[in-house]
Amino acid sequence: PDTPAGKYRALVNQLDHNIGRVLAHLQTLGAVHNTLIVLVSDNGGTSASVDSNAPFSGNKNTLTEGGLRTPLVIKWPDNGINGQVISDVVFIEDIYPTLLESIGVASPADLDGNSLYSAVKKRVSIGARERYWDHSMTHDWVSYTGLSSDGRWRLHQRPPQWGVTFDPRMFDLKLDPTARQPVVPAPPIQLAKMIENYQAWYRDVHTVNTTYLANN
Repeated sequence: PDTPAGKYRALVNQLDHNIGRVLAHLQTLGAVHNTLIVLVSDNGGTSASVDSNAPFSGNKNTLTEGGLRTPLVIKWPDNGINGQVISDVVFIEDIYPTLLESIGVASPADLDGNSLYSAVKKRVSIGARERYWDHSMTHDWVSYTGLSSDGRWRLHQRPPQWGVTFDPRMFDLKLDPTARQPVVPAPPIQLAKMIENYQAWYRDVHTVNTTYLANN
């Protein structure tokens, strides 16, 4: 139908149709059995026409569950490891080392991501890792979020608005996987630990190693 929801469904249908064309062409070439296919979005959907992030709260350009989570679909040449549905949280930077390991190439030591290939092949848990994200417009305009190593706790610092700063919030994803309601009051030990770890991560990723040479 010519409605916002109908246009959204038409876009999804068009995407599905054209992915099918790519797969059909690979089949025609006889290459589908030695091609690894990855389908993923960069972040959550806009939810402009329909709530495409349901049941998670938030949308694209936010640091909430709906703004960060997206499905990751991988079709492996080895059909023996296809057909799995894995609930472990992984990260987009894990894709590159995963592709490398799957073709027998060692990953560089300084990559941020971890390969998922061995865990997927052995059908064992990938495991969770502590991760942080931030969105910094200026020194005084910072929004950040973190996910604890056990995947339970979401730390979320909203950006200041109209000169008002907000206290960081904690969400218990074990009790509320959608992260719609923060835990009040926030657990002090877990909150302090994650803020400290975020600050250490921030210093690490925002520090540019340089060498100064005097111009004589």
